[in-house]
Amino acid sequence: MKELTSHKSFRPLTTLTFRLNYLWNTKYSTDRTHNDDPGLDITSYKLVNVLMHAVVCILVTEAAGYIFYATHTQKTIKINENNDGKENTKKGEEEQIIPYYYNWREAQVMTGVLFAIHPVHAEVVSNVTSRGEMLMSIFSLMAFLSYARAVTSFEEERSSKFFSVSTTLGVYVFPVLGMALSLFSKEQGATTLITLIVWDFCRQFESIQSYFEELVSSSNSRRTWYMLRRTVLLAMQTLALCGYRYWLNGETSPDFIEDQNPAGFASDRFTRIFSICWVYCLYIRDAVYPKFLCPDWSGRSIRLIRDSDDERIWGVILLWVFAFACVVSLVIGHESSFFGTSEEKEEEKKKKNQRQTFVIVVEPKWYEHPARRIILSAFFGFTFAPFLLSSNLLVVIGLMKADRVIYLPLLGFCVIQALIFQLIWNQFSTNNDNNKSNVTTNTTNSSSILLGCCRTIFYWIYLIQILLYTAKTHERNIAWHHSLNLWLTAYQINPVSHHTMYNCGYELSIKQRYEEAEYVMRPIGDPHVDGPSNTFVYAMVLYNLKQCEIANVLIDKAMDILQEQRDDTENIRNQPHMIDRSESNILVARAHCVMGNEGSVTVEGMIAKMQEKGSILYQAVQVDPTNNYAIQQAQGMMKQMEQLQKAGYSLN
Repeated sequence: MKELTSHKSFRPLTTLTFRLNYLWNTKYSTDRTHNDDPGLDITSYKLVNVLMHAVVCILVTEAAGYIFYATHTQKTIKINENNDGKENTKKGEEEQIIPYYYNWREAQVMTGVLFAIHPVHAEVVSNVTSRGEMLMSIFSLMAFLSYARAVTSFEEERSSKFFSVSTTLGVYVFPVLGMALSLFSKEQGATTLITLIVWDFCRQFESIQSYFEELVSSSNSRRTWYMLRRTVLLAMQTLALCGYRYWLNGETSPDFIEDQNPAGFASDRFTRIFSICWVYCLYIRDAVYPKFLCPDWSGRSIRLIRDSDDERIWGVILLWVFAFACVVSLVIGHESSFFGTSEEKEEEKKKKNQRQTFVIVVEPKWYEHPARRIILSAFFGFTFAPFLLSSNLLVVIGLMKADRVIYLPLLGFCVIQALIFQLIWNQFSTNNDNNKSNVTTNTTNSSSILLGCCRTIFYWIYLIQILLYTAKTHERNIAWHHSLNLWLTAYQINPVSHHTMYNCGYELSIKQRYEEAEYVMRPIGDPHVDGPSNTFVYAMVLYNLKQCEIANVLIDKAMDILQEQRDDTENIRNQPHMIDRSESNILVARAHCVMGNEGSVTVEGMIAKMQEKGSILYQAVQVDPTNNYAIQQAQGMMKQMEQLQKAGYSLN
């Protein structure tokens, strides 16, 4: 962890689940396809991933219930008497604050369904190494549910105790424990408690401005102080855990390079800001229209925005407008003239202060409607907060884009989409009910029929979306089940990535589809493009295509580059064991090309070339004794030589 070359991914809980998986397979699995090691049977690993995703979906559905139900507005009932210019009330007829809850079960269920079947999640569930995302999500959601149950139960009981055992455990103990477990499953768990605070604030207060006005006023309520206490204590817990995690890193950040994240490492500020924000737009596109899903977006896969003439800037600007509107709504709320003129506010105040006996019922306005609070909570708490450490805002990360990092942040998107569905559905239902109550005219009957048709059409749109998502998820699962299918589809979507070219070409070569492999790997075959590692596979493909002359030229270039890396001792990335492995592989490729593709005219010439090949393979094993591929090739060569000796041929 303290080494400069470490990627700092300390995830002991995730590693522990892999270890338990391995021990279970060793004891119960009968699979013998992985070097006679049953512990590597992939079936049980994927089964555990599926079960974990099921647990996450259950927790998401439960959490959505709190997001929709706990968000409420208020109706104010005020009784005034007398006409003497003074405001008097009878005993028991004081101003009443009535919580008005919106219990939208349809939206809650829809959130869980969308999250469960979304195609973006296929990578996390099918890719065994992405288990950390689900484990982190489980502990984060458990922390949220503990907090949400504790604070809502405390409010419903209207307890006057400043501290209570159940509230203390649910608000300050279990959530921080969940954050710790989440943090040691994957680093993005560090923002768990931020989600809790955002949700708690959005469900209770109109804006940050109104909160501070209530806090400093003489008639402030206990809820403002409770909110302040929770925020301070949870912030201290977050800083303490993050500080400890940073100490485990050796108080250093991971050592990433520009090729891993060109947008994050861009030297030009304009390019860096707009390119990073464009990646956010691509994530939103994948959430809404998950057609262009790919397991690799490394290197120059995504073209950077370098000038103002790029059309993609408009997408970034639209994202900024939405984010700015959310920030303004959160900070200022409806107290600002942005949401109403001062004349409108004065008129509303006069109506409330009329000197006559009446009852005022203040219905929720658009800015007081729970939909606004749900959107703010979903955007800031359940999308932005879990995505913060992957956003390149705080630290530059080692990837430009990866579908797996929006596993938990997709919850916020699902909440917003379910909210939109619920609002439109309620609008059709309300208008239809109002029309049914007025059945005296043919016009209202026609309106009822029209609204009924609109409701049916909207229902079918939602159903079609579910079916399309399910079909796409099935397609992605099949692709992840077969390596060749996975990288062929990846190459179709992202043919620019060198990593994708390498994996696609490698899988094609395994299936002996050498011509296709050569076409795919041709741009990265030269070692000057992306290093000698790619040259090894490309040279083997050329050998099978009887193009050893081209392969030998590339092999010579690769050997020169490897020697330069050995001489450059100041570069910490030039690790001796990695250079040894690359050189060993290159020597294996050279040994194959020694035999040539034309064949030898005489037996003596063939034996001489076999001896030369064996000598090079022996050198490959000497360079890297841990290279199993080189060892296997050398052992096969030795058996051939022994057979020649038994046949009576003389070997010098």
